[in-house]
Amino acid sequence: MRSPLDSVRVPIGVVRVEEATPAVPLTVLVVGPSQIADALAPVIADGGADIEVEHTSDTTTALDLARAVAPDVIVLDADRPGA
Repeated sequence: MRSPLDSVRVPIGVVRVEEATPAVPLTVLVVGPSQIADALAPVIADGGADIEVEHTSDTTTALDLARAVAPDVIVLDADRPGA
């Protein structure tokens, strides 16, 4: 069975991680199936940057998390109901 992530290409090298690494960790909020967060994990681990990932599949919870955490990046599955 093919995963929807089979066609996802993560652009590596667009921003050099060592140039973008701030003193505080970057926070990424992933809204969608856990496969998206799982697909990002190796990229984050290989990049060497200090990155914290928050994940939810519920859009209502995502709004609460976005307000509480103020993430630097939000990865949103636009096919989610309510997205």
